[in-house]
Amino acid sequence: MLESEANYRELTESIDDPFYAMDRDLRYTYWNKASEALTGILAKDAIGKSLYELFSDIKGTKAEQFYIKSIKKAAT
Repeated sequence: MLESEANYRELTESIDDPFYAMDRDLRYTYWNKASEALTGILAKDAIGKSLYELFSDIKGTKAEQFYIKSIKKAAT
């Protein structure tokens, strides 16, 4: 399991596009270097925080609805 996790992290860090993961509570569980570059938020500061803690202005937007729908869909 540790080897596959290491391979996953190596893959996600090697891509140039922002990549992150969230749990069902819209809390970030992973945040790659490209996400850091785009947002200016370090992974250590993003992981464990909710979408709303990092991006408070997202409430009531289409982007918020996208995240909510995506999480619900993934849970089924």
